[in-house]
Amino acid sequence: MNIRIKKLWLGKYASLRDNWIRDGIRKGGLGIFYLEKSMFLNVQQLESVLLSIPSQIISSKYKGKYKLYDVEFGKKDPRQTELF
Repeated sequence: MNIRIKKLWLGKYASLRDNWIRDGIRKGGLGIFYLEKSMFLNVQQLESVLLSIPSQIISSKYKGKYKLYDVEFGKKDPRQTELF
């Protein structure tokens, strides 16, 4: 699964919705795109993100509540391979 984000929190964190993370777990990983850069989180990384404390819980007027988890964008994991 791939998502495109429009901005980074504090210039280095991607805020991910909990439903995006769960979909990424079901589909084998999550590709995150910001401007010309990208990163990929595998299932293990996504599961560990869900175990952390969310940064915010947002009330949406359309879909109820959702949680935001902040992940450092572009942080390299030596086990991570390049997308392209």
